[in-house]
Amino acid sequence: DGDYLWGRGAADMKTVVASDVVWMRRRLAAGPPYPPVNLLLVGNEENGEGEAHGTPHVLRELARENRWRPELMVLGERTGERGDELLGEVCVANRGVVRLRLVARGERAHTGMGGDAQDLVGRLIEARRALRELLPRHLTLVADGPWKSTATFPFLNVGESGVYNVSAPEGALGLEIRPVPEDDLVALLAAVEQVCQDCELELVREVVEGGVVCPADNPHLARGRELMTQGLDLLR
Repeated sequence: DGDYLWGRGAADMKTVVASDVVWMRRRLAAGPPYPPVNLLLVGNEENGEGEAHGTPHVLRELARENRWRPELMVLGERTGERGDELLGEVCVANRGVVRLRLVARGERAHTGMGGDAQDLVGRLIEARRALRELLPRHLTLVADGPWKSTATFPFLNVGESGVYNVSAPEGALGLEIRPVPEDDLVALLAAVEQVCQDCELELVREVVEGGVVCPADNPHLARGRELMTQGLDLLR
């Protein structure tokens, strides 16, 4: 609509997609020689996704079928946080993602029959307490500025709400970690596994991907920074 793009995601990705498509159309119309650039659009861009339409899957298939291995990927996101920047910050590192599910198992039984009921809730809460103590020893949870790891427990599921006379056969505690590249995931996962053993829980690793960083000596990155500086000077 004139100079405005309206729609869900307009401030995040649609503007970037539009800019890329317009640039490629103009570059194609200008004729050869064409720059060795490809545009990859995927329907799922979350870290760790394994769907056939996700970025990791597409890159593996392109490398296998076409020997296409990009030396630098420019991931377009929103330009800046304030909304008035001509150009946003160039980010060369990204957090990874670790999604773990701690599972407690017992036997479904009538609570009025007596006996020692297995306290799945207690085991999961004890595991959460132990994890809260060990996570700061393996993650960069405290740092000057926003560049740090995060760790959250997004769910705790045991039993059925309103059902009091039946013990739950299974419960689960979720743990999601967004590690920075400097974090040691091998040591972290070993420590989490030990907590699970102590609390008699099963550890299910849904996604385990460390943070990524572009090497500072990448020549394409250096050239990109130079061109951005030139473009910013022209805009000013």
